Amino acid sequence: NQLTAAQAIVPSSAKIIQNRVGTAPIMWFEQYPDKVLVAMPGVPFETQEMFSSEAFPALLKKYNDLTYVCHHTLIVTDITESDLATRLTSWETSLPDNFHLAYLPNPGYIKLRLDGVGSDINYTESKLNQLTTELKSLCGNELLYDGDKDLAEILLEKLISHNLTAGTAESCTGGNIAHMITLISGSSAAMNGGIIAYSNKVKTKLLNVDELTLQEHGAVSEPVVNLMVKGTQELLNCDVALATSGIAGPTGGTPEKPVGTVCIAVACKNLKKSHTYHFPGDRQRVINRATNTAMIMAIRMIDIHCDNK
Repeated sequence: NQLTAAQAIVPSSAKIIQNRVGTAPIMWFEQYPDKVLVAMPGVPFETQEMFSSEAFPALLKKYNDLTYVCHHTLIVTDITESDLATRLTSWETSLPDNFHLAYLPNPGYIKLRLDGVGSDINYTESKLNQLTTELKSLCGNELLYDGDKDLAEILLEKLISHNLTAGTAESCTGGNIAHMITLISGSSAAMNGGIIAYSNKVKTKLLNVDELTLQEHGAVSEPVVNLMVKGTQELLNCDVALATSGIAGPTGGTPEKPVGTVCIAVACKNLKKSHTYHFPGDRQRVINRATNTAMIMAIRMIDIHCDNK
């Protein structure tokens, strides 16, 4: 059609790189010896694919004297960014000039990315490894994971590596935990299933939550989520169970249980832990924070279970 044909009209000064995943061409302009302009497609996935497979290798070939960049990521939780920065201040200020520590906060956890730049690949990587070891020691018990992965990826990795299966019973998170896990290819190796136990009837009929417990403590309570994980292990025949019940808002809060109150329980085999949290923010932020916190609890629980074996 005319629109597609118009994309073939390009400046005569451009070198064309064929777009293998779309129709808009990649244009390489090289008017000056030390400068290159690469015009990429506007569609994000086309840009990502063609930059990594064509444009970036071509740039590396042209500028083969570029300095080497390496990085290592650690994931830390159960500490605020300000407290973590205070703990690391002395170490961070002593870093060599060509190394830099970045704080990347996420709901419920922080990614620490240590970057190094140098012309000597072997030296830069060796120094990075040394500094990473120091940083891990400083993070202490707040270190959750050594590497750059999402929480669901970490949880799934630990489940598979320890031959464990998982299931979820979610009220306020509405299946978001199960969704995050099953987004990952290969999650069927460990994920048995999930239940959206939004109503009390589902909690009692499917998960065998005692009605008297619901009446006495309310749906948003630790006794209830403890029964939810027990019922999940039995119903879904899984080793690890995660359960949430809370008030995501903006309505539904009370003086005793305000909006943002979320009870989470996690069980791994015979180990079980529950906690009541008060998360700030709007409905989506509360759901995201509860989702991440439940996965963090499960990761910690698996570590404890495996350490005790």
